[in-house]
Amino acid sequence: MAEECWGVIVSINLVKGNHLDSSTNNELNNAVEQLAFVVVSLVALEAAHPENEISAQLRDIFIETRAVIFEICSHMNNQAGSTSGFIIMISDLLKIIRLENIAERIKAAKPSRSSSPITMAIVGSIVALVDGVIFILSLLNVKRYDVLPVCVLKDKLIYLEVFFTLTAKQCIEHERMKDLLAHPEDVAYTAIRLCFCAAACKMEENNHQTRVRISDEYHNLLKRLSPFGPELRPIYQSLLIGSKSSGTEPIMDAKSMSNFVDAINKDLMELLGHNASWKVTFDDRIPWLKQGLPYLSTFLHDIASKRTPLEEFNSLQSHMEDIAIEAAIVIYSSYDERMNVRSTEIDRKHFLWQLKFNWVKVEIGLIQLLNNEATIIAPLKDLIDDVREQLIFLGTLQMDSTEQCKEQTKIADLLTLIQSVNNFVSRHMKKEDTEHVT
Repeated sequence: MAEECWGVIVSINLVKGNHLDSSTNNELNNAVEQLAFVVVSLVALEAAHPENEISAQLRDIFIETRAVIFEICSHMNNQAGSTSGFIIMISDLLKIIRLENIAERIKAAKPSRSSSPITMAIVGSIVALVDGVIFILSLLNVKRYDVLPVCVLKDKLIYLEVFFTLTAKQCIEHERMKDLLAHPEDVAYTAIRLCFCAAACKMEENNHQTRVRISDEYHNLLKRLSPFGPELRPIYQSLLIGSKSSGTEPIMDAKSMSNFVDAINKDLMELLGHNASWKVTFDDRIPWLKQGLPYLSTFLHDIASKRTPLEEFNSLQSHMEDIAIEAAIVIYSSYDERMNVRSTEIDRKHFLWQLKFNWVKVEIGLIQLLNNEATIIAPLKDLIDDVREQLIFLGTLQMDSTEQCKEQTKIADLLTLIQSVNNFVSRHMKKEDTEHVT
């Protein structure tokens, strides 16, 4: 439909001219500007998802528009009718192609999936739709059409896309998957409609009341995207637990995992901002979570930007994905739990997660040490490689032990020993860093 929309723009340019007054020509120019936004938006959608329903839904608008333009051109060529008659026809034309009208058509494009089985093809089409929306939001920002802070919405959509892809691939047959399925698609359609309304608001210089309405809709959309909402939170928790227990191979690449970790870290900050007592509790009982997520994020950004070799990520991928999912479970579960109430089960759960965080942190530290020390002497490099091999063994033993030997009485002794090894290596790495800096 992008080509059809471009054809409408070309046709409108044929209508403009000296035979029309300046006001009418200005209106046609504004219509061309609005349709240019539609063209680029459709290009983005169709590149990501060629069979999207929005393009199909807008087809009738472009067909109707071309018919009206053809009629106008016929009258102009035959010199039939008065100029005022042309202007009335042009006015009717402008009503058809107004961005608000196009935005309303988007509502009708959303398919019904209530009885459809969930397949990876459907998941792929929804992910592609969200990709297109993210591009359109970027266009709003670049073109300065936005009357909204679109960066926040973009970040939340990126996280939604990663979460939806992860959980679909890990546990597509989970009973809560159908509850999640409608969410990203509904959000995507709402976001596209808001993009068109925001662009129209900016280009047509609509009144303050219209801007307030669009702003309210935008903030309502952000609320719907929050994992702490009463409807979304239990779905996220169930699917994260299902993904954790699925036992499949790791799904997220470095970029996706980086987006995932960044998002749950922002959610953690949002959670702590809700309640001052939660912040004190987190600082007291699980400070490693607040400290660990930015640490993981930095490493993942280095991988994504190729400052750290990809093979280093591959060696840690399954453990890091496991940790990221568990961190998300902690964060979203904490909204419901009374975090100030101590219990053996909660303390044990946090202790196991802290062990995993610390082990990965030490492994990352050794990787960074090897990559940053260009002049490192061979014997020391060999020693670091040997320590890494031993840590990989201990880390695998730790991960397997926490999952398979939960009820063994000696497991705590073993895990405490591994923790002491991690702490020892971590302290000495910090000492080496300090000496190197000085």
